[in-house]
Amino acid sequence: MSDGAGNSEMVRVIAEQLFEVWKREQEREAREGRRWWQSNASGWVAIIVVAATAIATGNDLYNLASDANARSIKNENAIVQMRVSNSDRLARIETKVDRILEERSK
Repeated sequence: MSDGAGNSEMVRVIAEQLFEVWKREQEREAREGRRWWQSNASGWVAIIVVAATAIATGNDLYNLASDANARSIKNENAIVQMRVSNSDRLARIETKVDRILEERSK
């Protein structure tokens, strides 16, 4: 064999080896990419669950506050009505007491 043919053969062998190394590296990177997504998938699912829970909790809290506000307004109206009713009753009682005192003084 001549030196040129030997060198060509060596270049071909080295090129094949480099190609095999490159191919293995590409396969390893593809596996790592899949592994990265799979390892992070549970984290993404957890984030989605936490976000959905936070939204549901916020909605429940809003509904609770809205109901409490409605009850508060209803109670305020009832208190105003009780004050009006009680002041009327108090005025009638005072009138009766005044009449009784007038009758006693006669």
